[in-house]
Amino acid sequence: MLFEVEDDQGASIRCHLVPDAGGTTPSLRILDGGRELATVEANELRPEIRASGRHATGLCGFRIEAVPGLADCRDLELREARSGLLVYRRLGGGHLADARVLRLETHLLPLRRFDEAFAGRFQLWYEGIERLGLETTTHLFRIPRCASLYLSGRLRFPAIRPLVDGFKRLIVLRDPFHELAERLLVLRNLPNGGNAVLGARDVAVFQGAIDFLHETGSFDARFCRNFTKWAPPAVLKALSNPVVRQLSTADDAEPGRDALAVALQALADFDVVGVRDDGEAFRHAAGELLGCPAPAMREYSRVVELGERLRAHGRADTILDKDLELYDGVKQAFVAAGGDEAQRQGTA
Repeated sequence: MLFEVEDDQGASIRCHLVPDAGGTTPSLRILDGGRELATVEANELRPEIRASGRHATGLCGFRIEAVPGLADCRDLELREARSGLLVYRRLGGGHLADARVLRLETHLLPLRRFDEAFAGRFQLWYEGIERLGLETTTHLFRIPRCASLYLSGRLRFPAIRPLVDGFKRLIVLRDPFHELAERLLVLRNLPNGGNAVLGARDVAVFQGAIDFLHETGSFDARFCRNFTKWAPPAVLKALSNPVVRQLSTADDAEPGRDALAVALQALADFDVVGVRDDGEAFRHAAGELLGCPAPAMREYSRVVELGERLRAHGRADTILDKDLELYDGVKQAFVAAGGDEAQRQGTA
C-alpha cells in the first residue's frame, strides 16, 4: 500500500492511496477523536500513477471537502477503509515530537504498552509493522513530509538498514532463556493458524512449533530436560538464536560464523540499547532520547519461572548459544561504560 497526503487546507484535503490490490478503487474512513464522520471513495484520477503501473485505472486520488466541520477537527484521522491502516493525522492540543523513530522489536509478544504510550506524541504512529507486507513497510520508512513518525516492528535489521538513516533507533534485549520461555508459552496457546499475535509469515515459520507444543503437557522440569531431544530439528531451528538471526541476516538463512560480530555492529547503529532486566535504565534513556516520558516495562512471573527452569534443567543453551553470548556481551559493555550511559549510546 502506498499513500501520500499532498495538501491539508483545513476544509479541504488532497491525497492519494494505492491499495495492495492495485486495480480496486480505494476508500478512506474519516474520523475525529475516534468518531467516524464519513467514508469516501477515491474521486480523482491520477494519470501519473496509472502510467507508472501502480494502479490500473488511476482512480486513487481524493479531494475531501464535503465533510461538515472538517476544518475544525483537532484529532482528525484518515484510515484506509478495509485494513484500518493510518494514512494521515491532524492532531491538536499537544506538542508533537519532532523526530522519526524506530523501535526494533525483538520479542515475539511485542511491547505494545511501551509503544502505545507514544501514540499521541507523534503525527504518524505504527506498531507491528512486520505484519504489513514488504511494500507497505518500506513505504512507511519513506513517508514524505512527515517529521513526526514512530515505527515499531520485529524486522530483519540488515533488510531495513538502508531505510533507517535519519531515524532515532531504539532496541531492548531480553534474557534469551526468558524470551524462549515466552515463545513456548505463546505458541502453545495459539490456535492452529495463529491469531492476532502472529502475522501470516510468522505462522508459516512457527507452525511446526505450534503443532509440536500443542501435543506437550506441562512445561515442568522433565519437559525442560528433554525439550531439545523431543522437538523436531525444524522446531529447534525456528526457535534458535532469534535476536542474532534478526540482527545479522536479511532472510531465513542460518546465521554465519561472523553472525555475532555482525549483530554487535548492528547494535552500534542504535541510539539506545537496553536490556529488559534493567527496564528502568532503558525507560530513562528512551525518554531522554525522545523528549517525553517512557513507560515502565515489567516481566511476567510465569515467564521468568519457566525461563529459569530451562536454564537450570535443560540444554536449551545449545539453541541459544549466540544469543546468550550477545546478551552477556551487551551487559558487560554496560558495566564497563557505566550503565545508563551505555544504554544511551549503544555498545560500541
